[in-house]
Amino acid sequence: MIRSLINIGFPGLLDAPVVQLELVLVLAALAMGLTRFRLKAMEGLLQRCSKRPAAAFASCALLALALHLLVAPLMVRHAPEVHDEFSYLLSADTFLHGSAANPPHPMWRSFETAHVLFWPHYASMYPPGQGLLLAGGKLIFGDYLAGEWLATALLAGLAGWMLAAWVPVRWAVFGAFLVALRFGVFGYWANSYWGGALPAIGGMLLFGGLPRVLRKPRSHDAALIAIGLVLMAASRPFEGVLISVAALLASPAVRGRRFQGWKNSAPAIATAFVILAAGGAGLLYYNWRVTGNPLVMGYNLSMQRYGLAVLPWQSTTAANPPANSNLAAFYESQHQWFQANHTIIGFLSTRVFASGRFWAFYLGPLFTLPFLAIPALGYSKRWRWIVIAGAFFAVGMALNPWFLPHYAAPAMGLLLIGLIQGARMVCATRSGSRRPFAFAIRAMPAICVAVFVFRAAMPILHLQLPNTTFEMSWYCTPAGNQDRAAVQRRLEQEPGRQLVLVRYEPNHPATIEWVYNASRIDEAKVVWAHDMDPATNERLLAYYAGRRVWRLDADANPRQPVEQARSRHGLVAP
Repeated sequence: MIRSLINIGFPGLLDAPVVQLELVLVLAALAMGLTRFRLKAMEGLLQRCSKRPAAAFASCALLALALHLLVAPLMVRHAPEVHDEFSYLLSADTFLHGSAANPPHPMWRSFETAHVLFWPHYASMYPPGQGLLLAGGKLIFGDYLAGEWLATALLAGLAGWMLAAWVPVRWAVFGAFLVALRFGVFGYWANSYWGGALPAIGGMLLFGGLPRVLRKPRSHDAALIAIGLVLMAASRPFEGVLISVAALLASPAVRGRRFQGWKNSAPAIATAFVILAAGGAGLLYYNWRVTGNPLVMGYNLSMQRYGLAVLPWQSTTAANPPANSNLAAFYESQHQWFQANHTIIGFLSTRVFASGRFWAFYLGPLFTLPFLAIPALGYSKRWRWIVIAGAFFAVGMALNPWFLPHYAAPAMGLLLIGLIQGARMVCATRSGSRRPFAFAIRAMPAICVAVFVFRAAMPILHLQLPNTTFEMSWYCTPAGNQDRAAVQRRLEQEPGRQLVLVRYEPNHPATIEWVYNASRIDEAKVVWAHDMDPATNERLLAYYAGRRVWRLDADANPRQPVEQARSRHGLVAP
């Protein structure tokens, strides 16, 4: 009955066997807490690790990376599917060619697609952070996702380092271990091109460096804060501004803070200023190369052209409507979602949906009890500032009608501080002479290990995640557009160079696009284009006179390209 009620507001939230197992184990741990069970072995292990915190945090990072490499062969490798992923891959490919942007293409109308600028330059609309991370993975390890694997592994170590500035070291090790198993292996941050780890790293550097600088202003701590701010500006700038203000709101919670005087603080301030100036100059230069104006981001230029609004005061009037029907349908769906969010019912429904995604990725049954304890921190003179900071960030995020877990990535550090302190408070809660919730809190690492092993073994046991599962969760990365990836691989094996004309049925999902290209379109083995009106197609065919031409119906079954023969009357199937 409870599951049915939850499915009314959050369809599929509890359908995955992983979630169901975790829920059972958490409830069992709560029941055992009514007895006098204690996890002495776990307590002893955490106590020993706290004696060498740096080694413990580094071990958590290495554990996350090792587990990912161990489990990866059991998982289906994700294929890029959504607009954002292809846009980030375009950014990475552009950087690998030594450029920040590409010249506009004369046939750009045939290639026009969401989240990509085609003039004044051909480039991703997004800031450069995620593209640089993907490019680094490809350049060093030969795989775009390698940068994601390293970044998500680093999260675990950084989580411990950050938490150690706020809570006792044994609790910092506790949190780092949970992050390693929870966020470094199965989720889409590590296995797709969307990202999330980079802004999360930035937020952790900010919240880890802030209390250290307030207690003793050292240059290296100030440098880490500045690097964190630059990383967020280069990946999630809006959310980065929100979390930076939230960090200032949280600063009264730092114990032992005292002003050291301008003379003692000057080296730290100067170090941070140099890094921020260099990072800011780099971002301004990138904007100038992409849009022609250092003060205009590619994101804002794209929104203006297509009338895509995010914040309530932005316009939904398109300056340059798209030429192809599928792209027009995509932006129309975005406009409808934006308008619906400005009604009371629409706003409430989008926030319910957002909270479901938030819970599925960041919390699950494992972290629900500590999360529910966070509001109670408001009764503490010190910890209420953490609650205020989190509330400020949540209100700012509510301005955006859309929510995906990586939108909140800059606040992951703040969330972890609240969760671990909430866990400490729950663990210490007494009922007479007993602490009824202590066992459930101390059992969290053991529960996390058990659920991890079960999730890793699911492919071996031939267990599948149901289709209703929340795909944006810690335990699931969607397979992506495997059909497009298969067509790409097949055509790359064909002799010569290929041109694919893609057509869609009227009921084609507007969020699934097939037409994306590399940074050097004319040099690519396979070029993807929209199947448009005869005159536009004729100009495109004349431009690519030496290429073999294929037509592909993205809604056919099976989705196979059909080679076309050129004739005076256009294209005909051979």
